[in-house]
Amino acid sequence: MTRSSNVTTISSTIPDLLTATERPYSINCLVIGRYLRYGLERSQTGLSEIGKVLPGQFLKFSPFGVTISYPWTPLDYCNRGEDIDPSRASVTLRQLLCSTTQALAAPHKKILLKIGGLDSSLLLSCLSHTRSADDLSAITIYQDCPMGDERRFVREATGKVSIPLLEYPETASRLDEDQLSAAPLTALPLYYAQHGQFEKRLTEIIEEENFDAIFTGHAGDEILYAAATSYGAMDYLYNRLFPIKLFSFMMEAARMQNRSVWSLFPEILRSRFNKQPWSFYAQHGHGKSRLLDPDLQDQIRPGKDTHPWLTREASIPPGKYYHLFPLTKGLYALEFMGHAEDPPPVIMPYLSQPFVEYCLSLPSWRLTSDGMDRGLARLAFKNFVPDNILKRRSKFSSAYYLRTLVELNFDFIRDTLMDGLLVQNRIIHRQSLEQLLSKEQDTDTRDQAWLINFLNTEIWARKWENMGRFR
Repeated sequence: MTRSSNVTTISSTIPDLLTATERPYSINCLVIGRYLRYGLERSQTGLSEIGKVLPGQFLKFSPFGVTISYPWTPLDYCNRGEDIDPSRASVTLRQLLCSTTQALAAPHKKILLKIGGLDSSLLLSCLSHTRSADDLSAITIYQDCPMGDERRFVREATGKVSIPLLEYPETASRLDEDQLSAAPLTALPLYYAQHGQFEKRLTEIIEEENFDAIFTGHAGDEILYAAATSYGAMDYLYNRLFPIKLFSFMMEAARMQNRSVWSLFPEILRSRFNKQPWSFYAQHGHGKSRLLDPDLQDQIRPGKDTHPWLTREASIPPGKYYHLFPLTKGLYALEFMGHAEDPPPVIMPYLSQPFVEYCLSLPSWRLTSDGMDRGLARLAFKNFVPDNILKRRSKFSSAYYLRTLVELNFDFIRDTLMDGLLVQNRIIHRQSLEQLLSKEQDTDTRDQAWLINFLNTEIWARKWENMGRFR
């Protein structure tokens, strides 16, 4: 969304927005700094002249101006401490996910499912009831390391329902600016370096096989509650004078985190009496980065840019605020990164409104039943999804891939960043970057992630500069 000469232009894509306007654009350094450190939650984008409509926001244009309201809010559905029978809830959850997924699939003739972990395996179970091997296929990415290879689980899931599986080996390759710049122009940086080759291959597969929809388990972690924390016990205690079952939920929290019950007790007890405004960052703190410019970091205050949905209501326990936090970030707003001129829609059933509302209505301690992240979902699909997948506790990790990518492209990353736009705009602290990139010092996993994020952001900024409408 951009406004110029009393005209507001709104578009689903940046190229269309540029076609309709002729104004110049500039980097919003504060927003980019906050995006790199925290993520983005409000109406700003990485460009000072372009904003966005927030999740759930309603804009009304009239001769008297623009008014903003939120006709739908997840706060209306958040469970405030009411318990529920887990057996009945698990049946409803499975039926609702299946009916929603099948309804979203109905208009499409041939579907490709991106599959890897638990969430996408549940969707496969739902789709397989109405789809055959002729119009449903799956694709998985794997890496050459134990924590990056999920093929054993994926093969078991697709074998159970007898659909074709495409396996794509994601290997680190040499990067160049022309290759990275081929992705679409967006209002915020994309994962150019990590997924460029896969997205290109995905485009080829779509065109070869005539897939007209891509399904993904994106946001399953957030909506099904993959939080390996003490929130279940906190929420159970929060509004209860006589928390009879507290110890059992503390035991479940301890199993999820591989900690002792008594080490959890102080933080659980404190949450009972803490009525201060809830902050995701205070609970899951993102410390300062030595690579971001110190002056910029002093100006970054995430609390000033909190989505209105996160305004604290004392009746809603902290675990439910954690549950709805991802919804404020617009998880559905991922743009297809391939190179097809007319890419098929990317469909995310976990972000369908009926399913989101139902999961919000469930207490956090039930969503993590039996001391397992997404425990209720695992219970719901027992006998429908292979046991090895339901019992699996490990998660896909890209640490090995990132390390290999950085090592292989170390010189390219250094040359791109050292005198790039992020340094010129004092988003990156040049001396700290120079120290990190000295050959004498090895980079750790966190620094490798920062370097890749910086590279993505630098390429994004250069794409805008090359538009010829950058100031």
